[in-house]
Amino acid sequence: MKQAVRVLKTPESFFVLLFLYMEILFQIFRFGTVDNLIFKILFAIVYGLIFGALVSLFPKLGSKIATGILLTVVTIYFIAQIIYSGVFDTYLSLMGTAGVAGQALDFTDVIWNEVAREWWIIALYLVPIIAWSVRLRKDITYERHSLFMYGILLAATIVLFLVDLCFLRLDKDKVYPAYEVYREYTSVNMAVEKLGVCESFYLDLKCGLKDRLGVSEEQPSFVEVEQPDSTEQLARRTDVEEHSASDADDKQEATEEKVDTSPNVLEIDLQELAQAESNASVKALHEYIDSCTPTNKNEYTGMFEGYNVIFVVAEGFSGYCIDQKRTPTLYKMCYEGFVFDNYYTPLWYGSTLGGEYADLTGLMPANGGYLSMARAGSHGNDMYFTLSEQLKRKGYETRGYH
Repeated sequence: MKQAVRVLKTPESFFVLLFLYMEILFQIFRFGTVDNLIFKILFAIVYGLIFGALVSLFPKLGSKIATGILLTVVTIYFIAQIIYSGVFDTYLSLMGTAGVAGQALDFTDVIWNEVAREWWIIALYLVPIIAWSVRLRKDITYERHSLFMYGILLAATIVLFLVDLCFLRLDKDKVYPAYEVYREYTSVNMAVEKLGVCESFYLDLKCGLKDRLGVSEEQPSFVEVEQPDSTEQLARRTDVEEHSASDADDKQEATEEKVDTSPNVLEIDLQELAQAESNASVKALHEYIDSCTPTNKNEYTGMFEGYNVIFVVAEGFSGYCIDQKRTPTLYKMCYEGFVFDNYYTPLWYGSTLGGEYADLTGLMPANGGYLSMARAGSHGNDMYFTLSEQLKRKGYETRGYH
């Protein structure tokens, strides 16, 4: 009995209970379900054992100080996630916001309003700090373990981690299975939802440090393709049928300007690329694109050839800016130009940088990663299909300003 009580007073037990408390509270307040809870519980126990073992390595006073510091840091991080998700409807990525954290000052009033709105949740997260300050810091036994005990802790941590991985593989979500979210971290939102706050922080830190240190996973090689001659009529497949008009129609079209309705394709053998590709994800992309039916050129194709192109990304743009007298150019563009009102905006992490990246590349930015066109280029991507690169191939001189 005494031995059981002694175990419950160790730093490992304290941190295991702390992480379980934090993760379960977050699950209740942000998701309101038990989905993926088993993954988060196991990860919480693993991190609790790791933190506790690390703290116990210090002398008694150092162990007590380290416990207080880690307890405070963990509490602040969970509270920050609660506030951040309440304000921005997405989750905090420390590595993704590094360098642009000053933008948060633009939302000071909103942040304080969120704190006032969810003060009672924040109060619940402060309970462990209060309990430790009042009583638990005196009850915990800050003593180093024997080598045998550290061996048991290490074995227990490894076993629990492997069990968690097995459970992750059982997730049958066809869109974002938990194991794929764990194996290929691309979204802080999906990581928090599937794996929990603790594991998402680890994945965010690992990927962010690798990115900044230039240590990256093996990147698939991309084949440089030549821009086809604009005068050639290209066909996507050999089985694309060429429809010929009747003799009467040919005579009539000869007197009129003929509209080019050939397929919008590049001279790329996607089947050959798929067969030669070893990366499963890239191979699947080759096969998917090859299976799609290409769109055709129409009467608008090439309409603005030879004109200058000014591409404006306006963050938080409002229709109140459009006025016939004060902003006549915007007014003319809105009421005399092409207006696309059938669209949707997906939710992604970030703000200005994410929007610019999406507009320039046509891709969704990494949800929680470092956002930079220069960084994307330094990873070996030639940005072939971006607007600027395509215009360069047409002889344009391109410039970008932020």
